Amino acid sequence: MKIFYTAFIRVVNSLLIQTREKISLSMLLLICCCLLMPTTFNVYATNFTSLQNGNWNTASTWNRNEVPDVDNWPYDKVIINHTVTNSGDLSMNGSSSKITINSGGSLSIGGTFYVGSGKLIMGSASQLSANIIQLNTSGNQVIDGTITSTSNMEIDGHFTGSPTIISGGSLLLGAQNRNQLFSALDMQVAGNMTIQNVKLTWTSGTVTVGGNFLLQGVGDVDVPNSGSLAVSGTLSVSNLRSIDGPNGSGSGGVVSWGVGDVMISGNNLGLNNCPLPYNSPFDLSSCALPGLAINWKWIGNNQAVIDNYTQAFKIDGAPKNLIDISSRLDAELLVDFYGMVPEGVEVASSLLSSSFTNISVQDDLAPGSVVTIKVTFLNEGAGYKNSLGYFIYQTDNPPTNIDDIEHIIIMPNTSKTNSGGSLESGDQLDLLINMTAGQSIGFFINSNGWDGNRGQQKSSFLYEQPFYTLESLNPTVGLGQRYHVIFNDTRSNTEGGSGFFAYGFEDILTSGGDKDYNDLIFNVEVTPISAVENYQDAPVIESVNSQVNKKTGVLAFEDNWPLTDDYDFNDVVLDYDITTTLDGDNNNDSVKSITLIYNIQAMGASFHNGLALRVPGLNESMIDSVTLEKTLNSSTNIIEVGSQVTTQLGSGEFITYDYPLIKDSEFGDSSISFTLSEDLFEELSTFDNNSMVFETLSCMYKTTVSSAECPPNTTSATIKLTINIKFNTLLSVSLGSMPFDNYIFGTHKNNLYAYGRKNSDSDWFTAWKTHFSNHLASQGIGTGKYLEIHLKEFESGTNVFEKDFSLSNFSGAVPIDAKSYSLGNPFTSKIGNLPWVLDLPDNWRHPKERVDISQAYPHFYDWAGNNNIHTDWYINNVNEKQLYTD
Repeated sequence: MKIFYTAFIRVVNSLLIQTREKISLSMLLLICCCLLMPTTFNVYATNFTSLQNGNWNTASTWNRNEVPDVDNWPYDKVIINHTVTNSGDLSMNGSSSKITINSGGSLSIGGTFYVGSGKLIMGSASQLSANIIQLNTSGNQVIDGTITSTSNMEIDGHFTGSPTIISGGSLLLGAQNRNQLFSALDMQVAGNMTIQNVKLTWTSGTVTVGGNFLLQGVGDVDVPNSGSLAVSGTLSVSNLRSIDGPNGSGSGGVVSWGVGDVMISGNNLGLNNCPLPYNSPFDLSSCALPGLAINWKWIGNNQAVIDNYTQAFKIDGAPKNLIDISSRLDAELLVDFYGMVPEGVEVASSLLSSSFTNISVQDDLAPGSVVTIKVTFLNEGAGYKNSLGYFIYQTDNPPTNIDDIEHIIIMPNTSKTNSGGSLESGDQLDLLINMTAGQSIGFFINSNGWDGNRGQQKSSFLYEQPFYTLESLNPTVGLGQRYHVIFNDTRSNTEGGSGFFAYGFEDILTSGGDKDYNDLIFNVEVTPISAVENYQDAPVIESVNSQVNKKTGVLAFEDNWPLTDDYDFNDVVLDYDITTTLDGDNNNDSVKSITLIYNIQAMGASFHNGLALRVPGLNESMIDSVTLEKTLNSSTNIIEVGSQVTTQLGSGEFITYDYPLIKDSEFGDSSISFTLSEDLFEELSTFDNNSMVFETLSCMYKTTVSSAECPPNTTSATIKLTINIKFNTLLSVSLGSMPFDNYIFGTHKNNLYAYGRKNSDSDWFTAWKTHFSNHLASQGIGTGKYLEIHLKEFESGTNVFEKDFSLSNFSGAVPIDAKSYSLGNPFTSKIGNLPWVLDLPDNWRHPKERVDISQAYPHFYDWAGNNNIHTDWYINNVNEKQLYTD
């Protein structure tokens, strides 16, 4: 109604101004009636221009003697020529909204300035300042003035110009893939600076970073010849590009950093393609290695090698001379292959450590004897148009450089029918080669290398080079230098002493992706197989009747245990997707892998909570590998056992420590837990996950509409844990049921800081001390290792807390069983023995902030008292008004 009334007044006012005549009362009434009739009319955005220095929310500041609204329809346009202030927050979300700050004008905001849509234009000598600045608009904008935030800043629009940008906290550029192409640039960042998936360029000036600098995703930084990048902390390149000169020209300015060596993962090109090591300061123009150029060759129709692909391949990239041998392949070959290398599951480390990596002909093969090779397409699971090729080398003198290889393309486009190509499982091509004693054959995959026409290859590489079965030629990132698995296929039908080897290729850098090594699967027929050196060492494809079990749902936590308090079950709300893969289909089958994916749906907590998982029956000796991936705004952080993380303390000091991915049981048994998050607030985009989020900082994520809620553009991380288990060590009967034992715990940031909790004291509960360092033992130990909130059905649901803070040796720790009434009966606040964690079906909706769950779901307490009645409490008789809605 407010919007309508404003629009109505503007229309009438516009008529009065335009006619410049007096309108009779009857005429005015007629206008009112017409405007109030149920019909459609257009109201346009109004242009506002500042008349004097003043407050944004004061009408006299503006030429229209009204207050502009750039956040709601009809989305005003504002021109600022003076000093305009706003003590609160200001948002601009209209696609037609526009704020122009002309030269000499300024806009000063006491809270958060958020731009989700619309345009921000700044003239030279203009000023924009706020506590937090978030510029996330998609349009092209020119900023030539000075932008200053006292806290964090996020810039994610298509910005140009010659600005001065000053962030008093951290700076995030390009979370939504929008390039920043500046001219002269003066950028000063007090905290950490992160660039995600965008190109940052400037023609002159300096970018100064007081904390750490991180380049992620497909981000690219071009430091100009007359400019520099100066970092006080660490410099990390964790992406698919590099820090180089203008447009990767081989020139560039100076890059400097203050802590350690340049950290490279996901891309070994580092600084301007220059080889390691780097010394700070580093002049980008001091070296620039040329990009890789390969002189491709192809298999011909009747020749082993040709220089022109025109006649040998179809328009869709398939060889013309394919023959179908599908009848000779074992019917369960692909099923068994995927059983050993499951789709979407990280490959077992034992397969990557196999000593058999390439097919080599024995040195003592009789003179005149030869070995022939044929390659058969089996399947692909890639989104790319990958090319497959081979190379021959002397086994005792393998190539040490890619330039030493003759690259021969076998299948330019390895895409199958209905997936961008025309290959079918069983399509075989004879390489028309005769290998002799002491020779080896290697294969390579050119990721997304097909150029769309017959055998043609693209002129550039997706990852700067192909990936080879000769590991030493591959980049050292992620899982290492190996990008293929190889198996001895002993069950396909052989002819004349031939044998088969089944290959699986990974087509992206193993610092990211699913690492399942089945993006391209092909078979190699070798005749005779007896001539292959140590072929018996290749892992054999075994019949694997993999049984895949899945469960999805929602976990809702109340974090005030053992006090019910608001009992709204929205303190932590996660949806989960869990997959277990078993080796077999009987009661004695063993667990092969477990994959768990979590998304944060809501966090209505002021307490800082961590998230952990215990898998019943699993201990550390059973684990082959475990990987934790956290993806926020298209950027993925990968954590493995032994991975180190760096965090910034309140003093500004950076501390590095081992992430506690696997933590031992606190009760002395062999069970373990996995730390999924040390502090769930770090998984929200509002906070800098490279700095400690102290307990004085928090916001309500998707539980309330109030001043306590997180900023409207806040996003949350997806957390994925992949556990690969050694064969036949964990029987499925010992595993327990999904979703296993997920629990939250009072955040304890390594040994750096113990987070507090404030609750009322009683004879059975002592409040956690707040805001103290772990080094101040006289103030008590922290909650992190002792306050845990579990699902009731797990015996490990024993919460331990410190009863006597004066004892630093934990001898005062008292166990409280969440299933019993034995110690002080803390669970009788309402009906006794209440749950503090709920496992619910998909799409369950959580109550609003401080709404007792029984107000939203009236049958909840009936069910809690007797689990055999009202088992549908979460879908029937629901009070929709008490549920949170976006």
